[in-house]
Amino acid sequence: MKHYGAQQLLGQQGEGQIPGIEVPDLETVCDTFAATFLRAAGTAKRFRPRKR
Repeated sequence: MKHYGAQQLLGQQGEGQIPGIEVPDLETVCDTFAATFLRAAGTAKRFRPRKR
């Protein structure tokens, strides 16, 4: 089984690109992921059932 790094999955420029689709740079992807993860982690605490 071949393992791929983030660079291979997210943005090797010019290799296998589909016309009309732009792949964001790695920094943009990481920033978006971090913001979404933190938002989801913050809301998960509110909806967790209380222990009795």
